[in-house]
Amino acid sequence: MRNPDELKIELSALKTRGNVFAGRKEAREMHEILNDDEYVLALTSGNYDGRNWIMAATSARILFLDKVMFVGMKKLEILLSDLKEAICEKNAALLFVRSDGARCIVKSVNKSTGAEFAAAVNERLEELRNPPKAVPPPVTVVTESRQFEYTCPHCQARLGVDNAWINLDLECPECRQPIRPRPTLKTIAPPPGAEPAIPEAQQENGENAELKPNSGYKYSTSIFSWWIWLLLALMLVIVIVGTSRWNSGNFSCRARTEEVQ
Repeated sequence: MRNPDELKIELSALKTRGNVFAGRKEAREMHEILNDDEYVLALTSGNYDGRNWIMAATSARILFLDKVMFVGMKKLEILLSDLKEAICEKNAALLFVRSDGARCIVKSVNKSTGAEFAAAVNERLEELRNPPKAVPPPVTVVTESRQFEYTCPHCQARLGVDNAWINLDLECPECRQPIRPRPTLKTIAPPPGAEPAIPEAQQENGENAELKPNSGYKYSTSIFSWWIWLLLALMLVIVIVGTSRWNSGNFSCRARTEEVQ
């Protein structure tokens, strides 16, 4: 069942001249007959089986409607799934041919809307027979972003180049000469997701400097600590002083011995 206000707007906006029938009582009550997903393509009028009908071509069927006083709405329908084609004849008649060969002839069809009605039905039949093919979404190839080292052939500057720039005409930032990077095996940057975590302090300062040693510690490239070297130096001084004193004392003893003799 359709919303009556929406259907009223839909009928008045029909591209065919059949919208002149939108104010008929049969059209005003059509919302009770249509399904939620069913919409109207065209309207016309004609005589079938001795009765005058308002005819509506919808997305699923052809409706014959006649509102009779004290009786109610009389309705006939032809499903589009059973229909082969609709033909508008020159003598103001509509011919509906079913797939099994059966025919339905509607006479005294409104001349200004009959041809448009048949054209709308045939267009809808063509859509049902050949539904539009679903177009697959475009395939997006995601390449892994990596950087490699490229040497400028003009100034020999070593440049960090992204693999997305391979074979593109670029300009060397050092010598301003045209370059076309070629891929190399030497990667200077890990793929996304493998980068080492940056400390929070560096993230806040926006710096990528190397880590500094903690305060209170001294680092040396020697295999011994500084105090061991100091102790060795003191021992060396003591040995040197002691040796010199012993030599001077020994020399004085020899001089006295020679004087006594």
